[in-house]
Amino acid sequence: MTEAKQSNIITAKSSQDLMLTTTQVNDICDQLIDSKQISEIFSKGNPYKISLRQFYDLLRRPENAEIKTKIEESRKLGIQGLLESLIRIYSNTDNVPDPNMVMWLKEKSRFCQFLAEKIIPELYGVKSKDMTVNSKNTQIIVSWLDSPELEQKYSSYEKINDDKKEIIEQ
Repeated sequence: MTEAKQSNIITAKSSQDLMLTTTQVNDICDQLIDSKQISEIFSKGNPYKISLRQFYDLLRRPENAEIKTKIEESRKLGIQGLLESLIRIYSNTDNVPDPNMVMWLKEKSRFCQFLAEKIIPELYGVKSKDMTVNSKNTQIIVSWLDSPELEQKYSSYEKINDDKKEIIEQ
């Protein structure tokens, strides 16, 4: 009698099984706003029956753009809550902790900030101001001294510059 060998084929769940209900999405958003980490929400034994990776796969789908926006907004609100808590802790000067503990916490927060800026710069990175032109004329005209008006202006500037050099030499 021959034994049946187990197949090496891994059956994947269908994409239909990976959907979340609106109630579940709202519950996840509430937890994120309460500053719970997303890795904690999708730890083993979570009530949503999907892993963190499957959740991120769900967010990547184009049809879930609205859910992705909602989750990102919830994460921002959660971060704001954490910042307010930190400000409250730092503003309390009644009980100053051990200086070594303060240095350790400071370095830990800098490390987290560094990681956040590198991993998710669009959310946690330094925002650079876009260069915008507020004037109506956005054309740049490059010309050489081919018009008499420009040549006259250039000559007047050169004369002023030469006069300054003469004054300095005296």
